[in-house]
Amino acid sequence: MPVADLPDYSFGGWTMMEETDYWQMKSVHISAKTGKVDGEGNPTYYSSFSVPMFDATDNFQLDGVNDLMLIRFADVLLMHSELTETADKMNEVRVRAGLDPVSYSLEALKRERRFELAFEGRRYADIRRWGDAPELLEEQLGVKVYESGTPTVMKSFGGGYRARYEATGGFFPIPESEIALSEGVLTQTPGYGTASSNYTGW
Repeated sequence: MPVADLPDYSFGGWTMMEETDYWQMKSVHISAKTGKVDGEGNPTYYSSFSVPMFDATDNFQLDGVNDLMLIRFADVLLMHSELTETADKMNEVRVRAGLDPVSYSLEALKRERRFELAFEGRRYADIRRWGDAPELLEEQLGVKVYESGTPTVMKSFGGGYRARYEATGGFFPIPESEIALSEGVLTQTPGYGTASSNYTGW
């Protein structure tokens, strides 16, 4: 999808590379005051659902009640449309979101999955399946971003995103500890094993 077609999540022309606050919106606790106080007079929050029915304390890390989302029905419906190359199930997703129905095309399906499943960890598998990963990964080079609050541009790692993808097939490396434990049964994923293949950080 052309960058021009995407929503503008920029800040003064700069894209947030990290801490955008968007990735967590679908699953993070609600962080709002309950209007009540605890035994010490401190405000309590809905972030941990600290109400009697959950028997929870107001401890964000220990007593959260987030749902564990393994798969969403919308994902299943979009898979059906992709497999059958029909728009019926895709349009069920769109109608639920208040959008008009569309005719099926792979581009329409790609767009629907991108926005419906945004920030849910499905995008990388999708662009690999469609064969779009090398091009889309490379497109991020030179994009204006913030890194630790400082304006910069997205740079290349390990010889370039396209090169790394083509060398590894998009797979992650096997931990060296697991290779050692296998006593020769496992070998490293192609494309890894040299210093140049490692992510060096910013």
